[in-house]
Amino acid sequence: MSRIIYILIGLSFFIAVDSVGQQDSLRIEFTTFGADYYRNGSETDKSAFKTYLAQVDPALKKYKAGRRLNFGGKVLTYIGGALIAVNIYDVFFEKKDKYTFGIAGAGLIGAGIPISNWGKRKTKAGIEIYNTSDRLPSIKLEEKLEKKPFLSSETALLVRVPVFGKKINYLTQALAKPNLNPKTKASFEKQLETTITENKAYFDILIDGFKTNYTSSQVFFVPDSLFKQFNAGRRDVFLNENNEIDPSIKGPVGDYLLMIQGNSVEQLLLVDKNGYRLDKPFPYKRNTFLPAFKKLFEREKYMSKQIAWFDKKLKEIKYLQK
Repeated sequence: MSRIIYILIGLSFFIAVDSVGQQDSLRIEFTTFGADYYRNGSETDKSAFKTYLAQVDPALKKYKAGRRLNFGGKVLTYIGGALIAVNIYDVFFEKKDKYTFGIAGAGLIGAGIPISNWGKRKTKAGIEIYNTSDRLPSIKLEEKLEKKPFLSSETALLVRVPVFGKKINYLTQALAKPNLNPKTKASFEKQLETTITENKAYFDILIDGFKTNYTSSQVFFVPDSLFKQFNAGRRDVFLNENNEIDPSIKGPVGDYLLMIQGNSVEQLLLVDKNGYRLDKPFPYKRNTFLPAFKKLFEREKYMSKQIAWFDKKLKEIKYLQK
């Protein structure tokens, strides 16, 4: 018990809160075991924060790299603090004349702090890219985007479907190379088959969930690999019920809402067509107790319940707008 107390004391030496960002833009505050996310001074959640950053791809990539470095540095620092605390306990209470843990702990802290700070700088650089980007909407346009849209009978739902297109393209191109090592070829073939199979299983759950639980509006499905082309005006990008691109499906005629994925492909989020979180009473995500277990052991049920919940909420909004 005494050792545990000293370990906690050692860890407490390195607990701090750091913030990066600018007012009227995106901002992140690092906490001991995570981070708080803000947009225009108001707190938002991690999924929404990353949705905003995704508007500028280089910003999101640098942000993610920074977060990974910061997390790794913190882990090293905490382990180092714990080792020093153990060494202090051994020296003063166990009367051991050994400093191995203390030296190792100091070394980990010496490495962890610069790595963590490097991660913070990279995170800040990613946020700065977003905040200074030409694609960052002006405050006036943001206010316009955040106004509650009217949910009419013509408002459709566009579901962005993750298909891991880059991975499939990479594996396909790699397998096309001559003189590929047989062992490597077999590994690539297995990865490709697994990815395609998982894509099909995911889409089957998604399409069945909407067939069974959603009647609020028309629903269209577009692979995430073709979403940029859709935004650029291309219309032969929609999936039919067999998970095939069907040129006869022309997509939304007028306004539409967008459904994207959150922390996992199983988590569904509802945003406007620009990727921004909608104001209340529009739903954003369904809170689920122990979602990690639900998506692992009850994947189909977990997704279907979300779809049914969104259907119910959107019907309530339509009723109130009558």
